[in-house]
This record gives sequence, C-alpha cells and structure tokens, in this order.
Amino acid sequence: MNPNRAFGVGCFHFGYRKAVPYRFSASDYVSDVKKALSSLSSLSELDVSFFEELCEPFEVTEETPTLSEDGDYFPGVMGLAITFTLFIPFRVQSELFPNESVEMQTTTETFRVSVRDSFHGPSCFVECVGATDKCSPSNSVRLLRVYLEREFEKLATPVSFEYLGPSPFHADFFLRPGEASLHQSFVLEETKRRGYNDLVFKYTQNRSSDEALDDLLDELSDELGLFYEIQRRAVHLMHAGDSLTAHWQALQSIVTPSLGLFDVRSRMRIHREAQALVSDAYTLQAQYAVEEQQVQRDVSSTYEKGVATYLEKYVCDRSEKLPMYPVESIIKWGEHVVGTSLKSAEIAAVVLSAIGGGIVGSLLTSLMSRGG
Repeated sequence: MNPNRAFGVGCFHFGYRKAVPYRFSASDYVSDVKKALSSLSSLSELDVSFFEELCEPFEVTEETPTLSEDGDYFPGVMGLAITFTLFIPFRVQSELFPNESVEMQTTTETFRVSVRDSFHGPSCFVECVGATDKCSPSNSVRLLRVYLEREFEKLATPVSFEYLGPSPFHADFFLRPGEASLHQSFVLEETKRRGYNDLVFKYTQNRSSDEALDDLLDELSDELGLFYEIQRRAVHLMHAGDSLTAHWQALQSIVTPSLGLFDVRSRMRIHREAQALVSDAYTLQAQYAVEEQQVQRDVSSTYEKGVATYLEKYVCDRSEKLPMYPVESIIKWGEHVVGTSLKSAEIAAVVLSAIGGGIVGSLLTSLMSRGG
C-alpha cells in the first residue's frame, strides 16, 4: 500500500423520507441505506455501522428538513459510519464535467468514501485511491457529489442523497509518513496555494498508512462536524435574513406618497405589514444573538480542552462570518412606517367623520327648515 494518501472533505448525508405520518427505527433506515447504495453497480465494499442500542424509534408527523435546502439533516443516527468504494471511469468523469478536465485533477478512477456522524453532525471523506502526486483531492468531492446526486435521482427509494456546502471543504488533504511528535499523533504542515491550500499530515512510520488514515479521519471528524454545524446555523440565519429583506422590499413597494388621503384600507394594510416586519426583524435579531452565542460556546468547548486539533483556523474563521443583515435599519424604517401609517389613517378617519357629521347636520337643518 502506498504510504502517501490523498483525500478531500465535504458534508454528505443520506436523508430519509416517506409519506407522513410514519414511524421507523434506525435499523430500518440503515437497511434502506444499504439497499439503495448496493443498487449502484459502481459501488463495492459497503459497510454501515451505528450504535443501535442508543437509538430510539423515530416518529415523523410532518415533512422533515433537508441538508441541501434547509441546512438541517434527518435522521441523526448515533455513531453512524458509512464506508464504500466507488469506481468512476475517466470517461464518466468527463461526461459529468464536460467543460473541465476533472479526471486530470483526481488522477484515479477509484474512490474510497467515508461518511461519519460526529457529535456535531455529519462530514465526509473521499480518498483518491492510487492517485498520483499531482492529484487535487478536493475535486474528488465535487465529482462524487455530482455522481451520487445523478444516480440517486434514478432510484425509487425513501433514501435521498444530500450535501451541504462548502463541499468540497476549501483545502486538499494529504497523509504522508514523517517524523514523530511527542504531543500529537500527527504533525500538520500547511502549504498555501493560489486555490486551495495543501494540508499535509505526517505520521510515524511505526504504523501502516491504513491505520494512520483511519486514526486521522477519527480525529478530524469532530472538528469537521463542528465546522459544518456552524455552516448549518449560518444557513438558518441566511434564510431568515433573506426572508426579512424580501418582506422589506415588498412593503417598500407599496409605501408610496401617492396613496389618497381617504384610502384608509390601504393605509391600515401598510400599518399591519409594517408591524409584522418590525416583529420579524426583532426575531432575527434575537436569533442571531442566540446562534452566535451557541457557536462561540461550541468553539470554546472544542478548543479549550487541550487535546490535539488541526483545523482551528478554519473553524474559527467560519464562526466569525455568520451572515449579518441591516436589522437595526429595517427596524427603524418599519417603526417609522408604523407610526406614519397609523397617523395618516387616524387623520383620514377624523376627516371622514367630520364630513359625515357635516352632511348629517345639513340634512337635519334642511328638513327642519322645510317643516317650518
């Protein structure tokens, strides 16, 4: 076995959906995942394991989230580990990326895939088996993502293939023999590149590359699980922020000075919409504070233990870039519209009342004068 190994990192998950309501166990899910993956003629050496004794049955009464669309994933199975080998000929690689020379980047037709669910969530490793030194393993994650997405669309199964970006993770990973370290199982050397940096992990030569690779994936899975958990939280905030922005734009389009003074119905509609906008903005503001606090707590608990870690720079960088929106400005604008729309509606109501009262008074005066 070649002592030098190359792999890319991403976030893959196999979802599970049936017509609601339904009930299933982790064993049911694992059985269907095995069945779906085994139906792929290009797949071999499939192995799936999980902590069956720690898994409670799932009760599903409404549609479950998807990793690709919502950032959430379902189901979460304790200790889930899925490994398999895929053979994707260079011809197929060229078909999937007709405008790119992906096969020149992967330099192999054989890929060993490991999907692991850690405490913080799933991550995936794709090894380029027997690749050359010119291999760019992050491209193998892109290849597998597109290939599995295409193949699962052909299957009639409750299992779906899902992924969360960035997939690939923005780095190329390599494992090579090297000198020992007294404090860590691996010595990390990072080389900056114009595209993705190279992360080279050196391991002692008193163990095989298979053992070293398995140990390395175990160590990286916790940090990568945290990285992608932060990304899922960022997706939640992004969806909420985009929704708030769309709400503001829709309201802005109807808040115009051309409204007639006596168009009370439209002014009250604007008032209600502005109140809802302000409420949504305060909700997003609170959500951001909660998510930010939870992210910082998770990062601190991971990196203050004094154990060996390797991806702290990437995790912390992701944690510091949660999506932000001009919530304060939207709140001020919304509160201004709430006040002015209500005041305009009140003025219109008073004027209409006065006009109405004047008309009634005139009629009474006319009738009384005729009676006289």
